[in-house]
Amino acid sequence: MARLRERLAKSAYQKGLTLTCDCAPALPALLGDQHLLGLALEALANNAVKFTESGAVQLRARLLDRNNNRLLLGFEVEDTGGGIAPERQHQLFGAFEQLDATTSRRFEGIGLGLAIASRLAKLLGGELTLDSTSGGGSVFRINLWLAAIDEQAVPAGSDAGRDWDATSTVLNQLKMELSQGNIVARKRFATCGLF
Repeated sequence: MARLRERLAKSAYQKGLTLTCDCAPALPALLGDQHLLGLALEALANNAVKFTESGAVQLRARLLDRNNNRLLLGFEVEDTGGGIAPERQHQLFGAFEQLDATTSRRFEGIGLGLAIASRLAKLLGGELTLDSTSGGGSVFRINLWLAAIDEQAVPAGSDAGRDWDATSTVLNQLKMELSQGNIVARKRFATCGLF
């Protein structure tokens, strides 16, 4: 979460938004795909900054429950944006869906961020949920059961092959190609198993 906060700090600052990170106290090492979770949270946080005109965006990670060595963690992205009316929320999680699809809309994007985040949450064994009301901000939440592991059993640098920036760049390039109707990109994206 701290890395995500660092990545968003500049865009939040430029909009005059307060960006905070509230993480659970020291947790043990956990078995899970930090990279995929990071991509899902990045998509949520980018949207929160994009659609929040004033106020704050808060990133949270909380311990919700524990069963022996399994921990239920809640990852949240909360914003003070315009919120989303309940009757329109079902639209958000489909590919290429946007609440404002008019040609005069104020925000750029092609409507893939939430679809990707939702699919990644499912791949991780969790679910992406939304609590929001029109005019009341939004809270996007991913809850995941993760196993605590013995740090001594994990080789040093085992996460070294993961390259957050490179994968983010590839996904952003694919989104751009998709938005331009690139048929090859659509096929490439489909092979990733996200849709």
